[in-house]
Amino acid sequence: MIVAASSGGSELYGSFDGGQSYTGVLTLDDGGLGWRDLGFTTDEQGVVVESGVSPGRLWMTRDGGHHWRVVRFAAA
Repeated sequence: MIVAASSGGSELYGSFDGGQSYTGVLTLDDGGLGWRDLGFTTDEQGVVVESGVSPGRLWMTRDGGHHWRVVRFAAA
């Protein structure tokens, strides 16, 4: 389970024990501008859009939310 939160920063929290505890898996020091469109396409692969920059960056996980990386797009 992954939960998004915003306050002084934007954070994603993950639970890997059925919701008994949560740990921070991604933190941005963006003043709490937040996230958009957090979702998983499989149990392992998920994406979230960072809303604090323009254009928003797409972050992806391929290990169930343990680690997140910015997706790089090649210029056409």
